[in-house]
Amino acid sequence: GYLLGVKVLGKADFQQFGYLYSADSPFNEIHDAEFHGDNSLFYGRWKMNHLKLFEGKHYFVQPNSYPTITLEDHPDFPNSFDIEGTAGDHIEIKSMSPGTPATIHKDGNDVCTQYLFLTDMNKTGDADIFVTSPGANVNNSNTGNWVFAACSEETCPAVDPALDASSVTHVCTPGNASLVLAGLGTNDVAIWDDEPSCTAPHLSSTGNNYTFPYTSDGTLYATVYNTGGACYSDVIISVSITGTPTPTAGISGNTTICSGQSTTLTASGGDTYVWSTGEITSAITVSPTADETFSVTVTTAAGCLDTESATVTVNPTPTIGAETVTNVTCYGGSDGAIDISPSGGTPGYSFNWASSPNGFGSTSEDVSGLTSRTYFVTITDANGCSVVSGGILVDQPLQLVISSSIVTPATSGQTHECY
Repeated sequence: GYLLGVKVLGKADFQQFGYLYSADSPFNEIHDAEFHGDNSLFYGRWKMNHLKLFEGKHYFVQPNSYPTITLEDHPDFPNSFDIEGTAGDHIEIKSMSPGTPATIHKDGNDVCTQYLFLTDMNKTGDADIFVTSPGANVNNSNTGNWVFAACSEETCPAVDPALDASSVTHVCTPGNASLVLAGLGTNDVAIWDDEPSCTAPHLSSTGNNYTFPYTSDGTLYATVYNTGGACYSDVIISVSITGTPTPTAGISGNTTICSGQSTTLTASGGDTYVWSTGEITSAITVSPTADETFSVTVTTAAGCLDTESATVTVNPTPTIGAETVTNVTCYGGSDGAIDISPSGGTPGYSFNWASSPNGFGSTSEDVSGLTSRTYFVTITDANGCSVVSGGILVDQPLQLVISSSIVTPATSGQTHECY
């Protein structure tokens, strides 16, 4: 293939012989160039972001007063000078004019080179490539300009992308999606984009965990880049990102009860429910003996969940206390009395008296002027907790009964007995 004085923004892939020719000025540019064939030629002045040469091949560079090829860094190519031969099949780059040096210049920090044999290639400055002997790695005396790194043992193409099971593609909003590719090697990098070609600039091109806040449903695309071989996988996968609002869990019901009582708590906000008690119904009935907190996790059909808790406060119940009863003095009288001493609960008591048989009522703590009967009192404290007494009997003495008889005077011969 031939390129004569052009600008290539994409990739130029010469499967066999390659011939580049340009005028001396200005630069002619190729974003990405690969030369698979033997005896490819470079004339003029070329600027590239990525140049890849292959093992066992020979390449010729025109000698000039300036670098024939200048390699500039680009985010797509961490190793822009991709020259990896093998121990028995090295790569040779040499000047077209024996004895007249030619130059390749690289800007930036890292290159990947191995088993490179340079013939009549000039080292005109600290940023220009050279080797100390055939088959050696590229060296540089000034490591402050750029550093030569050994090539990776990994081969290209990179592994094919596959979504790892740990990825979070369905987001319970608000929240983050997290995308991880499976099976990546040491020098493999996950590339994520929002367009199918996965060309730069990328959404993410470092490491293997792309985490970002969910904003809307959409599709992202992933491939794998191998930094050791400076190559991409031929496979691009698509991943759908979806979101569902996180539910808001709620608990309703009476959360203040009196000792000995029960209350029903009802959860809302989800499709399924799991309580801290182990129950899986939306409503539960509880009878705590002391203050206790109950929690519920609600889950929607989409798998989003929320947790809510409620504390049930148990107030103590008052007690009747001592009961002092004054019985009625005389049968049928109404001078009985009852004196009680309530305690417990929360002071601020109210009283409600009743009797059996019916006919008596009072709201006083102590009652008097009572007739003989059984009395009951309900005591309610400031929190509404109440207690009902057992029957309190006000007694009376037995009714006094007077007996009499008529005495007839005795006649002669009669005897009378008196009682």
